[in-house]
Amino acid sequence: MIIQSRWRVRPRFFVFLTTLLVIVLWFIVGHAGSSNSHESSPLTTKTLASHRTSLPVRSLTHYPPFALPFPLKDIQGFTVGNNILIAGTSLNNSQSAGVSYAISPEGLVQGPSLSLPLGGTLVISQNMTWWAGGTAHNAPSTGAINLQSHQTVSNFLPVPLSNAGVCVTSRSNFLVGGQNAHGLSARIYQLSATNGTVQIWGLLPQAVKDPSVQAGNNMLVVAGGILPNGSLNSSIWIYQLSSHRLISTLQLPYGIWGAQMVYLNHHFWLLGGERGPHHLLSTIWLITSRSLTPITGHLPIALSQFAAGIMNHQIWIIGGLTPKGPTATIRVLNLILSSPHQTKSS
Repeated sequence: MIIQSRWRVRPRFFVFLTTLLVIVLWFIVGHAGSSNSHESSPLTTKTLASHRTSLPVRSLTHYPPFALPFPLKDIQGFTVGNNILIAGTSLNNSQSAGVSYAISPEGLVQGPSLSLPLGGTLVISQNMTWWAGGTAHNAPSTGAINLQSHQTVSNFLPVPLSNAGVCVTSRSNFLVGGQNAHGLSARIYQLSATNGTVQIWGLLPQAVKDPSVQAGNNMLVVAGGILPNGSLNSSIWIYQLSSHRLISTLQLPYGIWGAQMVYLNHHFWLLGGERGPHHLLSTIWLITSRSLTPITGHLPIALSQFAAGIMNHQIWIIGGLTPKGPTATIRVLNLILSSPHQTKSS
């Protein structure tokens, strides 16, 4: 009986053992395959490769026959028609004074000098320009000042806000991140350019203040800024405007702040900025929905905290902080894709 029992058990044992080995081998091979597939995904490969290869784009700079009346940094601007409107604050004898200008290809017109709080954002609402939010009495503010009529509105924004990134389009203003009453914010607000209504549009992956923001081609792009721990943000977040959905996250090789972003020729261009104290940048990055590429051209000087706009299909760079201090210079930048022959000879 014992011998018969052994013959009945052994085949079942070997079948069980064989099945177990097949399952283990299948798991190991399948896991290795999935790991290799993840590591070679097109988005990851393209993003990393873009840091190593520069796109052959030349940058040509010329200077208009006029400049700002005095050096300025921490200024903001946007394009309206064939003009660039800029505004910001200037420190004179430790006192903050507001400045505003309208710039056309023919010249510069100085606007009214108002008392503008530091850290505000330049927006357009009801066909007028406003300086919204900022720091008043050492706290973020909900108020705004009309740059044309000098009118002050105490509850222009739904929450106190300063140092938000801003992007102005013909229909909307996007106020991104910033400092609220409780710390840094991760909210994106949409302010209607026609009637001034404000609503929450979306959320950033993390709170940040002073990011660079731009919109175009059904995308909203947010780059850099200062994180809650004081470090500089190296992430670039790309949202689809129609769905409010985060569709891509790209990584700069370093954190950046004080840069400007423009949308020109169906591409986003990230200009200048700084990667740390006294480390200003002259670099230009080309941003698409799936790639981040440095170009071979550069700004004519390392520059941060400047205003930028588009006129006549050219990038106008206004004021800013240089290695030698604030500047009053206005620069006009042309970006030209080099031909294969020019690239090879260079």
